[in-house]
Amino acid sequence: MRQGLIVAVFACFAILSSALASAAASGIERPRGLIGGDGYPWRALGRLNQQGKGFCTGALVAPDVVLTAAHCLYNRRLRRWANADSIHFVAGYRSGKFAFHARARAYKAAPDYDPTIQKPSSTEASNDWALVMLETEAGPEIGYLGIARLGRLVRLPSAPVFTLAGYGRDRPHALAGDTGCRLEGWEAGATMLRHDCRAVHGTSGAPIIAARGSQYLIYAVHVGRSEVEGRTVGGAVAARVFFEAVARATGREVRRLDGALAILPGRAGE
Repeated sequence: MRQGLIVAVFACFAILSSALASAAASGIERPRGLIGGDGYPWRALGRLNQQGKGFCTGALVAPDVVLTAAHCLYNRRLRRWANADSIHFVAGYRSGKFAFHARARAYKAAPDYDPTIQKPSSTEASNDWALVMLETEAGPEIGYLGIARLGRLVRLPSAPVFTLAGYGRDRPHALAGDTGCRLEGWEAGATMLRHDCRAVHGTSGAPIIAARGSQYLIYAVHVGRSEVEGRTVGGAVAARVFFEAVARATGREVRRLDGALAILPGRAGE
C-alpha cells in the first residue's frame, strides 16, 4: 500500500454515537451484516475489551490464546501499553450474553511493532499482531480456529470465499461481517494482504477466515485501511507472519493441508 496504512483505533463507548453518525456509507465501511448462529466457528471469536477504554476483536487459536492486532493493546492517548489484567476476552458475545469470558494473564506483541507510528507503511503494519494469553481455558464446546500459512508464490483464490467477522462501532453488541470477500493481493514482501472485506473501527484484530472442508482457518488479521488508486481497501497481516509464533505459543502440531502449512483448529468432539 503506497500511502500510510490508516490504523483503526479502539472503538470507545463515549464517542460511539457521534462516530456512527459520521461513518462512511460506502466502500468497505458500509453497514455489515450480522453473522447468524452461535455455533462453531463463530463462538470462538469474541470482543477483546480493555477496561473502560473500548474494544477490538480477537479469535481463539488455542483454548487459552487469542490472536488480535497489537495496536488494540496500546493506549495512544496515554502513550502506554495496557495492563494485562485490564483486558477481557468475551467469546460468542451478543447483546450482553456470551459463551465464554476470561481475563488476560499476559500478552505478547510482535517484537518489531512500534505503536508510536501514526501512519505506518505496509511493512511497518505487518508487525501489528499480538497474542493474548488467558487466565482460564475455553472448553471444547467453544473451540478455536486454525491458521493457514500461504506461501508468497501461492496464487490467491479469485472467488469471494473469505469471511471477515468481528465487533465494530456499527454493531458493537453482535458479531457482524462480510461473508463473501476477496484477498486481492500481496504487499510488503508478502507480509500483508489487501482485501475488499467490509470493516469498521472495532474490527481491528478480526480474523479473515475460510473453510477447507470442515477446517476453519485464519489466513490474515485485519489491522486497518488505506487508499489505493482512489479507493479504500483493507489491510491485513498475513498468517505467514505470525504462524511460527502461534505454533510455539499453542504447542499445536503443524501439518500440510492442501499444499499449504496449517495449524489445525479444535472444537467439540475432536
